[in-house]
Amino acid sequence: MGHVTFVIGGARSGKSNCALGLGSKMPGRKGFIATAEALDGEMKERIAMHRKTRPTEWETIEEPLTLNERLRTIDGAYNVVLIDCLTLWLSNMLGREEDSEPPKGNENPPLPPFRKGAGFPLLRSIATGRGGFDRGFSDERIKAEIEHLTSVLKDVSYNSIVVSNEVGQGIVPENKVARLFRDMSGWMNREIASVAEEVYLVTCGIPLKIK
Repeated sequence: MGHVTFVIGGARSGKSNCALGLGSKMPGRKGFIATAEALDGEMKERIAMHRKTRPTEWETIEEPLTLNERLRTIDGAYNVVLIDCLTLWLSNMLGREEDSEPPKGNENPPLPPFRKGAGFPLLRSIATGRGGFDRGFSDERIKAEIEHLTSVLKDVSYNSIVVSNEVGQGIVPENKVARLFRDMSGWMNREIASVAEEVYLVTCGIPLKIK
């Protein structure tokens, strides 16, 4: 059973750099799981920038949706695995059509292909309050996936560093999409923090260890 470190902070808070720094101090082979997908030009630029600035010791694995399955598959291949970030993973699930039952036990069911408007474009619509919202996975399915993630993190042999956004410290969002996203994000972050041995809150590039 590996060690779980959770790093959380606002946008551009320095949480990813903090996570990379923590991981660099750990010995062994390092894997970086990126949950973003280049669905538009802006996201392509962001991904390229992150790849360019990421230390070469990290081997990048792109996994926008089937995160639990991937984490189990790479067990034994790495000593340290950094997941950046859970917020986009949640957004990807919200932007998917559901066609299967929630996972049970160690099951991790196959997931359908991306729909147009998923992932980062969905996050942008959440931020602006503009555009339609065609629901993806049900609340029950998403919660089941998150609960499954907490068990996977405790079962794998490598050390995990998990990055997520803190989105619940502002005012109550005006639109329904943003409220749903905020509520699901807050619940997800609590679940991950509950199984983590260490939790860091990052503000202005300064990490504060809160657990």
